[in-house]
Amino acid sequence: MTRSEKELDEAVKEAVKAKLEDIRQKNKAVANVTRKISDNVYVVALPDSMNISNTFN
Repeated sequence: MTRSEKELDEAVKEAVKAKLEDIRQKNKAVANVTRKISDNVYVVALPDSMNISNTFN
């Protein structure tokens, strides 16, 4: 690998890391538990745009 290829490779790696961190930050607080039904069943508050059930086991 030439120096410019190595620099490009590092730049791509850093860009991917930054994008993954951005995605992780956005996904941290998507759901809040609103009610615990049993030891393994919870009702969570989800955005309407997700179009899925709000009860999880």
